[in-house]
Amino acid sequence: MANIKSAKKRAKQTVVRNARNNSQRSMLRTAVKKVLKALNSNDAPRTRPLATRAA
Repeated sequence: MANIKSAKKRAKQTVVRNARNNSQRSMLRTAVKKVLKALNSNDAPRTRPLATRAA
């Protein structure tokens, strides 16, 4: 564990940032999977809104 105040702050910020990044990455992957599934099923009307959300 860090002893210097700024290092403690950086460690705390890293935990928060990593949690946010993991969440965003997971949501992006899910959105991409939905787009690919819609494309594979030839569901054109549903593909465009999903694609804009995934982009």
